[in-house]
Amino acid sequence: MTALVALDSQKHHQLKLVTDTSYPHAKARHLLPIAVHEFALAATNFPIVFVKDSETGQFRSCVLTGLKPQQNLFCKNDTWLGSYVPECLRHYPLAAVKVNDANDSDRFVICIDESSPLVSTQDGDALFNDAKASEFLNRRGEAAVNWAQKNTVTQSFINRIVELKLIQPQSLTINNKDGKPYELTGCYIMNEALLNQLSDAEFIGLKQAAFLGPIYAALISLNQVNNLLKLAD
Repeated sequence: MTALVALDSQKHHQLKLVTDTSYPHAKARHLLPIAVHEFALAATNFPIVFVKDSETGQFRSCVLTGLKPQQNLFCKNDTWLGSYVPECLRHYPLAAVKVNDANDSDRFVICIDESSPLVSTQDGDALFNDAKASEFLNRRGEAAVNWAQKNTVTQSFINRIVELKLIQPQSLTINNKDGKPYELTGCYIMNEALLNQLSDAEFIGLKQAAFLGPIYAALISLNQVNNLLKLAD
C-alpha cells in the first residue's frame, strides 16, 4: 500500500516531481480507481467495473486495465496506449487527503508518496520556492483536491446504485496462450436488465441526481473487454 505523508515546506523543500507520461507506476495495476465524472471518457478505452472492499464492504468504481492481477495492458514499451489517462495516474505521487475535523470538514492536506520514482531532488518541477508552495505545486494540489471532492459525489452515486441493486458480480474467463483458461473474479458490473426493472419513481430519481449518464457509460464500457483481449494478443 502506498504510504502518504503530508507535504512540509521544511522537510520537502528540495523535492521535485518528474513528469513521465508513460505512467510507470501503473504497470502492475489491473484496476485503477476513477471518479464518476470520468465515466464518459473512460468508457472509450476501458471496461468500468465496481470492486468491493473485503474489510469495509464499500464499493469503489474502477477501470479494468488488465486481464489478471499485476497486469496493465495499457503500459507497454514505456508508452501509455490509452487515449484517456485516469485522473489518479495524473495526480500521483500527490494526493489530497481530507482532514477529519468537525470544525473544518472541507479542508484537505496535500500529501506525497516519498518512495515514488517520480520524486527527485535533481530533475523535474520544484514543489517549493523559498519555503513557499511553487506555482506548479499550487496547480497540482488544486487538481488533486478537485478529484478528491469528485470522489465524494462518486461515493454517493455508488451508494445509490448499490441500494437499487443495479450491480452484480461478474467473472471473466480468458483462454491463455497455453490453452489453459483463467478466470478473473472480484468485479461487479452494471446490469441493464435490473435498470429496466426500476419503478418510474426510482428511474426519475436517478435522472434528477444526474446519475443516468454514468450508468449508461458504465454499460457501454463493457464492450471494451474486447479491447483488452486485443491488447493481450
